[in-house]
Amino acid sequence: MPKIDNLTIGTLEFSLHWNSEDARHVDRLHAHKVNFWRDAFPGSLRAALEGAGAGRRCRLELPQWASLPDAAAALVRSLPRDALTGLVFAGQTLTRRAPEIRPGRFYPRGRIRGLPKVYDVGDLRPALVLGLDEEHVRLDLNHPLAGRELTMEALVLDVRPKHGDTGGVAHDWLDEACAEGPGMQAPHSLGENLAPDYGHGDCDGAFSRQDEAPDAEFYACPRLVDHLDALALHGLAEMLAARIAPGMRVLDLMASRDSHLPDELEIQVTGLGMNAEELAANPRLADQAHKQVVHDLNAEPKLPFADASFDAVLLSLSVEYLTNPRAVLAEAARVLVPGGRILVSFSDRYFPTKAVRLWTELHSFERLGLVLSLLRETGAFADLATETLRGRPRPWNDPHAHELRCSDPLFLAEAARKA
Repeated sequence: MPKIDNLTIGTLEFSLHWNSEDARHVDRLHAHKVNFWRDAFPGSLRAALEGAGAGRRCRLELPQWASLPDAAAALVRSLPRDALTGLVFAGQTLTRRAPEIRPGRFYPRGRIRGLPKVYDVGDLRPALVLGLDEEHVRLDLNHPLAGRELTMEALVLDVRPKHGDTGGVAHDWLDEACAEGPGMQAPHSLGENLAPDYGHGDCDGAFSRQDEAPDAEFYACPRLVDHLDALALHGLAEMLAARIAPGMRVLDLMASRDSHLPDELEIQVTGLGMNAEELAANPRLADQAHKQVVHDLNAEPKLPFADASFDAVLLSLSVEYLTNPRAVLAEAARVLVPGGRILVSFSDRYFPTKAVRLWTELHSFERLGLVLSLLRETGAFADLATETLRGRPRPWNDPHAHELRCSDPLFLAEAARKA
């Protein structure tokens, strides 16, 4: 079996572990063709990997000198408010009205006029809005993880001999792991936690949708299809299985033909969804007609179950369609036993006409922050955490493989019902 040295390349999964003020976070990145001679690794991680084979896991608490730069006051800038207005972002045109530009939210630097050293409208590095008035907007350009204490873990998936080192790209794997989102689920500035403004429901249309026709019409025709690629579905099953023990009573909210759980996991599942045919096609619910509940949560958020009926609640690939998520999550808390966990997962694929407007405006990592905020607002949950997984190669036989290089990313937010 090949071992890591300067004459090998490998496939690794890097994981960033960090804490925000009231939550734990793990952000995982699949890294293919890691070059152990040329690439940069933080601190002593490369030395720890020397001689490792497939299955080896190395963990390093990053000292400040090997981590991201600390937050700097010089990177907090004030610009005219019009620097953000008139620009199209996430399908909306930003205006001077307060509902469009919100404190605690991120906007890509390339969409902001007047920022120094930004030369490309495609620059997606995030700028955090700290505050705004009629004339000015204050922006924090520090990295979303600046000032956080980070632990980095590397799991060796495979090692293979390499054949020469002509050309190619050198990767800095700490920079790669921290890029494109980690930290945005828990924004803070210069060590101060911010409460992002996610809107206030119906009063500003944050939870309105393009298609406001009754959901029963949209879901009347069964969709017996997968909503993620096969590798992402397997990854989601692994995430859920790591948090659910055999014998648990599980409620699958907004269920369809798949509860995204491994076949070998012996648990009791009740499915609540919009289409009877989809529920009947779910092997977890087969021959359990009494555990197949057709119910429209947007029409009636109250769940038809007694208090403390379940050990876990799943809300998989569908939270973006809830027009009153606060009420639904409060109901999920009611039907959970004390200590029972709610697991809310999603990817970046959804039906755009039925997703609420706010969801379409947020970066994927900000969507995690939204879910955490909604869980907090119930007052019923503790032990908040998130996990993400990005960068795995898309299966070669996937119908979208010709246009999408990577497997669908996975995002999970979880919490435990307070005693």
